[in-house]
Amino acid sequence: MNLKSIVIVTILACLSSCGDSSNPTENNGTSSSQPAKAELVMKSAPQDSTAVKAMKDSVQDGDEVMVHGRIREFVEGFAGFTLVDEKMRHCDERNDDNCKTPWDYCCEDSTEMVNHSVTVEVHEDGRISKSTLSGLGGMDRLKNVVVEGKVKKSTDGNVIVIATGIFVRP
Repeated sequence: MNLKSIVIVTILACLSSCGDSSNPTENNGTSSSQPAKAELVMKSAPQDSTAVKAMKDSVQDGDEVMVHGRIREFVEGFAGFTLVDEKMRHCDERNDDNCKTPWDYCCEDSTEMVNHSVTVEVHEDGRISKSTLSGLGGMDRLKNVVVEGKVKKSTDGNVIVIATGIFVRP
């Protein structure tokens, strides 16, 4: 299974637990086109954050974490994104690559990408928020961020960080 398939399956599994609503403003009056709450953005850089891979290898379900990495891709229609360890090289960091979508890390081994990435979600009322994080506080693909939150780890090793704060590095 290639990385794109793994990411799609993971996102679909996460979203399937979110419930279904024909009302686009059901989630506290926010629609999928509205940004997540601004108070999520941290004003100052947190201390002592851990790289994605090191955090992923050592955490247990329910642990509070402070993890840093790069935003890979946002989850369309929901407040979530994939966070990648900064040791992974995106296509713009390679001299011989003219990739038009460097944030997809297509030049990296798919198994290594899975091992060096986690999903970050923002929840409201116990479910992933139907808002967007793209643009909030300067968040964009390949931006370096620090995420504070609580780990949700499945028995098969998938790690989701339920964010309570996000700092966007300048």
